[in-house]
Amino acid sequence: MRLVHEISDHTKRWWDLVWFLPAAAEQPEGQDWAELRSHPCGGMSCNYLDGWVLPVAGAPACQDMLRDIVDEAWCTDQLGLDYGVSDSAKAEYVGYLAGKGLEPGELSMLQQGAYPLSATNRVLDTLGIGESPASGALLMVLGPNCD
Repeated sequence: MRLVHEISDHTKRWWDLVWFLPAAAEQPEGQDWAELRSHPCGGMSCNYLDGWVLPVAGAPACQDMLRDIVDEAWCTDQLGLDYGVSDSAKAEYVGYLAGKGLEPGELSMLQQGAYPLSATNRVLDTLGIGESPASGALLMVLGPNCD
């Protein structure tokens, strides 16, 4: 896991930082995943490190992991996250992405507490991310803060 892009100068916004977890056919294992899981907030959010780019490229394990992560009850119980993201915060986030040039079709994919966008090279370039995830991955920006 590595930080690839900071998308805001305002460090207390819940979409401030985006992480890239390399695509894998199976749920990640090994030292990186162990460190992620042992982190006080599951590696998802600490000191305002509030997002992941999570691959879900069709592999069942990745799909399961995505479903778990975006399940608010699971996140609250297992990771202690508070998903009380207001509609105004979501609207601000959509506006931020629209200002970066994302198309309406991509913005329409925003949903619930996680916001998937097609991880095309154009979208990643728009956001300033130099390396794209594997084909078929989703760009996931997760939040809010875990204080």
